[in-house]
Amino acid sequence: MLNLNNMKRSFLPILDQVIKNKLAFELNAKSAYLYDNLALYEYVIDLYLSRGGTLFSVGSDGHYLEHFRFHFDDLFALLKAKGVTELAIYQKGKRIMVPLPV
Repeated sequence: MLNLNNMKRSFLPILDQVIKNKLAFELNAKSAYLYDNLALYEYVIDLYLSRGGTLFSVGSDGHYLEHFRFHFDDLFALLKAKGVTELAIYQKGKRIMVPLPV
């Protein structure tokens, strides 16, 4: 497994730009669970929060019906455990904050 701390220097400037530009950090359920990248997401969520990030969205990048809302409840629980209370959703290019469904 990658030593994620060695990659911190690469992640921080990207996260700072995400925050500066008021972009949401999307958690991709398919990547996290199907491709076994959950540890990476957990690590980067903590970095993002430590830099002042607050905007999160959840997606699955699903191309099959069985990937619809794939592990969304697990991602909602993960965000809740990290103190997140809202999700950013976008409609017609406008961000709308909604309570985290848990």
